[in-house]
Amino acid sequence: MADGPSRLLARLSPARVSEKTAPFFLWKERFVLGASDVDADHRSFFELANRVRAAILAGNGPAVARLALARMADHARAHFDHEERCLVRSACPHLAEHLEEHRQFTLALSQLEAEPSPSPERIFCLTRDWILDHILGMDRRHQPWIALGAR
Repeated sequence: MADGPSRLLARLSPARVSEKTAPFFLWKERFVLGASDVDADHRSFFELANRVRAAILAGNGPAVARLALARMADHARAHFDHEERCLVRSACPHLAEHLEEHRQFTLALSQLEAEPSPSPERIFCLTRDWILDHILGMDRRHQPWIALGAR
């Protein structure tokens, strides 16, 4: 991942959101990794992303952007610490790759936090991409090690 956070930030384009009645992300049983703490963290991340989207649709996005970004950064740090301990305990052979993705996401969040007025749309797009690419991608692929390390 040579480009790091720039790769993630390059994908930050405003989402086309028009469905005002339903959350963008719905937790489903197929997302369960078998580690209750990790699953709870992922559910919380889904909820944070949905709150940002709801604020955008309500026209309150700029007012809540900085707070939402701070909550996501805090949540990510705590969650990554826990998930990484699970991967270390289980001797996951993909640990370095997983750690690097966590580091890249943290850097992308930091870049947004450094902006004077972070865009709520960019925050949502970053979280959307993280959920789709990492949580529903890499975390699913590494599920056996996450679940084993959580025991």
